[in-house]
Amino acid sequence: MGTEYSPACCSTPAAVVEEYTPRGSFLDVNGFQIYRTGPLTAKKAIIHVYDIFGYTNQTFRGADILSTQGKEPYLVLMPDIIGSHKAAKLEWFELGADKQPLHDLIADVTSKEKMGLIAQVVDMLQSDPNYAHVQRWAGAGFCWGAKGLSLIAANLGKPRLDVLALTSPSRLDPEDAKSITIPTMVLDSQGEEEQTIRDFVANLTGVKYRERFDEIHGWMSARAKLDLERPRKEYERGYELMLDFLQKHL
Repeated sequence: MGTEYSPACCSTPAAVVEEYTPRGSFLDVNGFQIYRTGPLTAKKAIIHVYDIFGYTNQTFRGADILSTQGKEPYLVLMPDIIGSHKAAKLEWFELGADKQPLHDLIADVTSKEKMGLIAQVVDMLQSDPNYAHVQRWAGAGFCWGAKGLSLIAANLGKPRLDVLALTSPSRLDPEDAKSITIPTMVLDSQGEEEQTIRDFVANLTGVKYRERFDEIHGWMSARAKLDLERPRKEYERGYELMLDFLQKHL
């Protein structure tokens, strides 16, 4: 358990939606591009780790929702950890397409090195003098990013998170959950193995909330079909739930 990637991640392309203009700005921090949105003066921040498609209209929109649509504003930082020029491409999912680039990407994002890189980037952001005023940190992980953030939450050293929110989580390990004491939300889809999710949530030792959506893997990120009413409403409801959880615990 915890080593299997969601089959949906290897078979379903990102959704093509209308263009979205991000409200934030792009920064270069130690060679990493960072999308930053929300007030720089906010004392609470969210580190957003996207899915295998990298920066997309849906992930930018989601980050902006988290920064502005709660009862209090949050600073949201979304590092380009994969490198969006290396992220999954629509053509990789076409019938008859060469699957090797996708397999190579999956091998990369599931590696110990990439999981460790997430922790390094989180530590880098938390140590940045520009964010020295931030008092509380949350991690919002999507797909493979959920695994990396769960490992940070399970580790009692640096970096540290105060709240964890995971959606369409891949490769969660119930054994990791035994060491996670911070408030944790899990919003899973029909694309994840339900028993693994159940066991992971059961082993969490702190405040927890879990809901399974009747949606596809990635419905809150790159696979969100925002041009269709039901997927759009469930995308929005997922973020409403996340904001409600953050308001209570961050």
